[in-house]
Amino acid sequence: MPLRGCDVPGCPKSAARKHGGCLLCSKNHCGAHIKSASHTCLSEARPAYTHYVASQRAHLSSALDQFDVVALTSLASKLRRGVPCSIPALTTDDETKLDLLSKHMTKTDFHVDINFQDGVVWDARIRLRHDAFPPLPVQKYIFLSEVFTLKFLEKTAVPAPGVYHYDWFDSADNVVGVSYVLLEKMGGRKLEWDKASSPLQSKIMEQLVDISLELERHSFEMTGSIVPSDDGDVHIGGYAQLPLFRDSHTPIGPFSSLKASLRAIMHLQLDIITDGEFSSLALGHFLSYLWRLHMIPDLIASTNSKEGGPFYLRHFCETDDHIMVDDNGNITAIVDWASSSIQSKEYAFSSPQMLWPMDNFLTGDNELSPQELEFADIYRRRGRPDMADIVINGRKLQRFLYSLGDSWTGDQKEFEALFLGLRKAFIKEGDEAAAAAAQEPFEFWKKKLISKYSVEYPQLQRLF
Repeated sequence: MPLRGCDVPGCPKSAARKHGGCLLCSKNHCGAHIKSASHTCLSEARPAYTHYVASQRAHLSSALDQFDVVALTSLASKLRRGVPCSIPALTTDDETKLDLLSKHMTKTDFHVDINFQDGVVWDARIRLRHDAFPPLPVQKYIFLSEVFTLKFLEKTAVPAPGVYHYDWFDSADNVVGVSYVLLEKMGGRKLEWDKASSPLQSKIMEQLVDISLELERHSFEMTGSIVPSDDGDVHIGGYAQLPLFRDSHTPIGPFSSLKASLRAIMHLQLDIITDGEFSSLALGHFLSYLWRLHMIPDLIASTNSKEGGPFYLRHFCETDDHIMVDDNGNITAIVDWASSSIQSKEYAFSSPQMLWPMDNFLTGDNELSPQELEFADIYRRRGRPDMADIVINGRKLQRFLYSLGDSWTGDQKEFEALFLGLRKAFIKEGDEAAAAAAQEPFEFWKKKLISKYSVEYPQLQRLF
């Protein structure tokens, strides 16, 4: 069942799942209408960045109208046994307030400091409300999963912000008027990986290995995402990821085996494509997921995954903007744990995406970057050749699970390159027949698969 419909009057199609929501006009669009002339947000006469800033300021202003600042500061003070506090950013005039807060916004949240009289500072993360966001039940599920993931991390040595309090906007006990989470204020600034010197990159990778080895100490018997619990134990539920919701109330999972999880993920992607939730190149993507579905036994055979795990926590977006560092290159925090999941060891500890040679990756090249090779060497120097092997052999799973939930790209040539990279990742050394088959022109391969699967998968006919 699609998560949203297209908002264009008279259009019966589903909105594209990941890319259909427009943050400028707050409308949801199908793959055709997001790029159509009727969607004037994309008009050259309307500079996108200027329009985006204006739209974000409007949503920020709306959030502030719903936000009871006095209630939040009273709550924060109560949580610290009466220590008085204030939010300086919200004591200025409206324009200055918007200017200040705009600098601390993401697409979904804004942050303000809560300053206590004794010098302690908390980070209040306030959730924005936007019609172009996923349905509210999906947002709430992902929000709560992140909160309880952070609560789990408090029990580990992973540098992540602690949680002091949280609430969703429609809770009966919510007196603040918005969804929010009160977090430990972490020092540092966002890492800029591409601007970092080689010695600094090496220092960062050494610390990322430390963090991975710490996460390895905490295994789970199910794959999925961490979900709320009242008993203090860590509970695993369905995946808290937008591409892995069957409908607005039902994420898939949890699963006790990698095979079961991968099959469910692939079948769901086929359903999403059939329902019209991929924004472009639906037929090609459908065939790519069919191919992946039938390659699962080969993939499982190349892992050590067993029924009941072990599985491990993996950050959803392993890029530099979730890593906070100080002036000396020390990691002060790993932030933004939304949509994190419990995964197989081979996927959880494969190389972070910020180390990938993305230009080469997008052209179908599976060669590792010098930074990935160094990352593997760090594990070897630590006496962990098994973890080094996971990094060296990680492309197969990275390609297999790359960019779920919507089109890889709208460009046919780039799509074919990405799919070629996926197929090449599965070629065993010395298998000349498979290597030759991977070089077949995409159109030839596509016709062969359509002929092979058109009876078993009649929904293929709906994608022509």
